[in-house]
Amino acid sequence: PTPHNVDPENNLTPIKFQDVPVQNLGDRHAAYIEHLEGCRSHYKSQTDPCDLYDYDQKLMNLRQPQSMQNYTKEGFKKIRAPDRFVELIKGF
Repeated sequence: PTPHNVDPENNLTPIKFQDVPVQNLGDRHAAYIEHLEGCRSHYKSQTDPCDLYDYDQKLMNLRQPQSMQNYTKEGFKKIRAPDRFVELIKGF
């Protein structure tokens, strides 16, 4: 960790990081736009397949969480592992 994260009262945030949102994975929006533009460039002879797919993906992202059922606090259904699988793990 950098000093301004560990002891912010005694270590100011560097100027280049002030007022910048935390993006641990980098600028994902720019990566998304680059991907979409690359897709559009590749399929330029067709009628918007990239934008149609992107639109469908966004619709699914809105619908899917509502249809999901959580089985446990973490969201997984608990099932008994098949005996053969358990034996393989024990033998490992």
